[in-house]
Amino acid sequence: MSEVAIVTGAAGGIGEAIVRALGAQGIAVVGTGRNEGKLRALSEDLAGAMQFSTVIADVTDAGAAKAIVDHTLKTYGKVTYLVNNAGAGVWAPVHTTTDEMMDEVIDISLKAPFRLCREVIPHMGRGCAIISIGSTFGIMGGMDGGIYCAVKAGLTGLTQTMAAQYGEKGIRANVVAPTVVKTPMTEAAWDYPSFQRIN
Repeated sequence: MSEVAIVTGAAGGIGEAIVRALGAQGIAVVGTGRNEGKLRALSEDLAGAMQFSTVIADVTDAGAAKAIVDHTLKTYGKVTYLVNNAGAGVWAPVHTTTDEMMDEVIDISLKAPFRLCREVIPHMGRGCAIISIGSTFGIMGGMDGGIYCAVKAGLTGLTQTMAAQYGEKGIRANVVAPTVVKTPMTEAAWDYPSFQRIN
């Protein structure tokens, strides 16, 4: 096996699409997520089509990053790519954002990627890459974006500093910044007029 990827938030939406796209290129994938049932169903669906292993983990747990990377190394012997896809969809203006809402987004969408990067970089070398799923709202902000926009901007900053720090070792770091994508995380708000205006 030539390449191995870790994909967080792999059980649905963008994460599942990433898993399938990597598998179609012959890349072995370790998919992580909190929903054991969804991950099991995806694993069963992909059986025979690609090499796919799962780790049931809450990326906000302090020990999750090490457990995910250790599983990947034990299962496949290496890690070539990390895709930080897991995210929180909290959307509210600053003045109504509670500490609990703020912590949720920071923990899932910034601290977890930081920990995973910290854990995986020592096992990477030339030709490896870290890809983080950001957002156009981390580039230009948006009405009622609050902590979501702030954290996505922070993810871009993290990626830029890793590119500067580790690029000379041949480890690439990039952010993919999609606009609103219709997934289970966003579908509840999809028909709201205000949501349609920002899309």
